[in-house]
Amino acid sequence: MSQYAGSEPVRFLSEFQLHRRVHAIIGILDPTEHPLTTGGLGAGLASFHESLKDLPHTFATKVFGFGPSARQMEEARAIKEAEGLVLIPTTGDVKLYLDAIVADFASDVLREFSNMVSTPSSASGLNWAFRDRMS
Repeated sequence: MSQYAGSEPVRFLSEFQLHRRVHAIIGILDPTEHPLTTGGLGAGLASFHESLKDLPHTFATKVFGFGPSARQMEEARAIKEAEGLVLIPTTGDVKLYLDAIVADFASDVLREFSNMVSTPSSASGLNWAFRDRMS
């Protein structure tokens, strides 16, 4: 629960102060720092997820790796999409590729906003707070 409203009678509304929260995190991974001999991309991704443990939960988390080798592209196919690793090759139309993945990332965040607004009773404290105010 946000500390914005403190002990005020409207504390339950702090869940709606979304401008005070982190909604998404993008990590940047240098594939050259994670060769297969040191655990590969999986080790770099695990390190990123470990660093997220001290941060608040976010709607979307992605790790972008720029300029992977062909071998790392093969390695990445074994990593689940839900882990959030996105490798960006340096060949072809990189701008088009970046536009597409950033749009996809933004769509993940917007989808979560939509889910949150469509089910306000799922937010902690809101269900009882509104019920108590209506009685």
